[in-house]
Amino acid sequence: MCLIYSEGSETINARKIWLAALGQLQLEIPRPNYETWLKPTTPSSLENDTLIISTPSPFAAEMLEKRLSGTIHRTVSRVAGRDLTVEFTVQGSTSAETVKQQQKPISEHVKSEMIEQNGTIDYHDPIP
Repeated sequence: MCLIYSEGSETINARKIWLAALGQLQLEIPRPNYETWLKPTTPSSLENDTLIISTPSPFAAEMLEKRLSGTIHRTVSRVAGRDLTVEFTVQGSTSAETVKQQQKPISEHVKSEMIEQNGTIDYHDPIP
């Protein structure tokens, strides 16, 4: 195991930590999940023992938070050689809000994405 965390240029360290963690996660997580949820992410910064990762959409950020956060946290902390918190943000957002502060329920994301893609919702089940 190679420890790469050190004081100093936190953006560079965020990138190194995240790329090393992605290498490990690629071996641990099923390929479709890795390709869909992790591959499109980018490291944003490392601030006060919190690694901030940018995702392409609020839906992707929410999925990472809800389904993979434990595995990601363990891997990032192992790579960094210390306990780091991982937060997910949306690329291009105007503030540093975390997923917890900006997310809508998954059903709302699915509904809005279906409307954007198809112009209508193609199923008859009501969304709560």
